[in-house]
Amino acid sequence: MKEEVSVVIGVYNHLKYLPRLIEAWQKQTYKDFKLYIADDGSSDGTKEWAEKNAKKLNFQYFWQENKGMRLAKSLNNALKVATGKYALFAMGDSLPIPEYLEKFKPYLNQNWVLCGVRKNVSEDLEHIGWDWRFRTRESQLAWDFIPIQSHQWSRITGNGMLIPMKALKKIGYWPEKFVSYGCDDNYLAVELFAQGLEFGEVPKAILKHIDHSAQPDNKDNMDLFKSKSREIFTKLKEELKPQTICLNFDDFSPINNNIFFLQKLKHNYPNLKVSMFTIPVTIQSGQAESLLKHRRFCDEIRKESDWIEILPHGWHHPDSKQGENEFKNITYWETSQYIKMVDEIFKEVNLPYKKIFKPPQYSISKAAKDCFRDNGWVLAVDGTGKYWPKDIKTIHYNWNINDVFPLRKVVISYGHIQDIGNGLHECWENLLQMPTDAKFVFMSELIK
Repeated sequence: MKEEVSVVIGVYNHLKYLPRLIEAWQKQTYKDFKLYIADDGSSDGTKEWAEKNAKKLNFQYFWQENKGMRLAKSLNNALKVATGKYALFAMGDSLPIPEYLEKFKPYLNQNWVLCGVRKNVSEDLEHIGWDWRFRTRESQLAWDFIPIQSHQWSRITGNGMLIPMKALKKIGYWPEKFVSYGCDDNYLAVELFAQGLEFGEVPKAILKHIDHSAQPDNKDNMDLFKSKSREIFTKLKEELKPQTICLNFDDFSPINNNIFFLQKLKHNYPNLKVSMFTIPVTIQSGQAESLLKHRRFCDEIRKESDWIEILPHGWHHPDSKQGENEFKNITYWETSQYIKMVDEIFKEVNLPYKKIFKPPQYSISKAAKDCFRDNGWVLAVDGTGKYWPKDIKTIHYNWNINDVFPLRKVVISYGHIQDIGNGLHECWENLLQMPTDAKFVFMSELIK
């Protein structure tokens, strides 16, 4: 019977960890997996121990003669016989928590590459510190799922990477052109990205990585990674221009509305469509100007109404003196009053709007989500926010328009356009990189 996940463990002289390692994998709460041990020519007795215990401890063992570090070839020895829908890679010095695979389960998808998290521990498995990829952003360890921006290869690690097997087969498995240490997992990610896969972190899927001195990246590998990646991206830019683009601007202030900027953009792209978030009113009166006080702004928008759609945007309070954002603890009834207020104000200023709401600072109460859902609204969710429940429709977008446009057939991106100093000059150059033959759509057209 085929397993759903093939767990491929790369080992080299890890005999002293193997009994604990196998025991940790046997204690997984998620059971639909099979264990494969790929040995790159160990000389410490690993081969003898593994061949003796493989059947009893229910794992398959693969050994190859050591010719210097050939991790990729070693992993591929196991991959070519593994039968899972997904392959999970880990190393022989890293022990999973019991719920490790269980944490991946909700996000298994043939279009996604997933990465867990390592924490460094002592030989006695005492906590030393988190992997450097989460330093300065430890607060995100409490999240269930974090999409990774396409260019952030440094957040990818082969020790705890889960990949659809179909995608691996398509690119010829692990890149054997890389030998010694470094960059092979990053290049693998580039190849998968070129195939159209997305990337995400699962911070609660934790490997206890027994701490050791770090090996420096092999210079030949680094040079190979740069040259091969450059080849891939050059080819992608020529072949995979965005076919559909949804531009949506956030925090479009009635005070500094910069209609002239959008008009300039429209001049360059005659078929442009723009979805524009604006704050119609807040629950806490007096905290922000409402559209009713900016009739001129509304008149200007109305003139451009054939190519601009309006979307409500929740207000947040960046100044602690003003309190937390008002949607964090809002009740169901208060949310219903907000929805009613939004409708009344937009009618008053004669502006149509779509029921697509951007929660402030990625934070919104469950009661508010339920109320928006029950009233037929959609949540527009920043890709760096928390993973959202499946019982409400959402649109995910890439928040940083200052990056070069993602190499995707459909691009959903936005930039802050609050005033002339907040993103306009910085993003203008990248906006002009859009292909003129792209199909521009509103966010409301992307709701399925």
